[in-house]
Amino acid sequence: MTAHIEDYALIGDLRTAALIGVDGSIDWLALPRFDSPAIHAALLGTAEHGHWALAPVTGRHCARRSYRSGTSILETDWITEAGAVRVTDFMDPTSPASQVIRLVEGLMGEVAMATTLRPRVSFTLTHTTGGDAPLPDPTGQLASTDAFWTDWSGRSTYTGRWAGEVTQSLVFLKALTYAPTGGILAAATTSLPEQTLDWLPGHAVRHRSESATPPQSSNRTTCGVRFSTYCWQRTMPTYRSCRRSVGW
Repeated sequence: MTAHIEDYALIGDLRTAALIGVDGSIDWLALPRFDSPAIHAALLGTAEHGHWALAPVTGRHCARRSYRSGTSILETDWITEAGAVRVTDFMDPTSPASQVIRLVEGLMGEVAMATTLRPRVSFTLTHTTGGDAPLPDPTGQLASTDAFWTDWSGRSTYTGRWAGEVTQSLVFLKALTYAPTGGILAAATTSLPEQTLDWLPGHAVRHRSESATPPQSSNRTTCGVRFSTYCWQRTMPTYRSCRRSVGW
């Protein structure tokens, strides 16, 4: 399981989103909506709290990963002594029900892969995703997902500095949008607390600093609000300009 939040990549379908670590494990996924119970919650605890791992049997971290330009389609390359393989992860915004699709493509040689799908037991016993999910059509859905995102991001008329990075940032903001209402989330996880949680069975999850002394919440909150306000004030003009350019 990946240790740091910055090691995760996001994929989504404008209804919910998944976080995928550099080790190939989906450690956060709530279904069918962003605010639904999490089917995978290893991000907050250990693998037993729900994850979907997919990687070469040799394990370790990937050699490279990146998004297809202007999309939320994640491509992860693994290189082993036996060969190279690519895993493509995405969620199809055009599908009537949320689905995580993971495609494995051999690039060179032969690479033995291993996968472990372990949803949270409480989720499988008490929650249904709602609606009948259609059978996946991986190739067709990859094409429709690519078309959806490239069409949306292609509306941008921004050509200034770091245009590629700006466009990709807009894609992430769009991926954190709940399509039925247009609301934008602050994070795919909706609200991870900073201090001890007691809802994970048999575990108390602490703030990632793992300090024996809990952080001073009031001071951290004040600083965080000030910093967030500063960032928002500095980036808001560019953000508004980009939103207008893509018709969002």
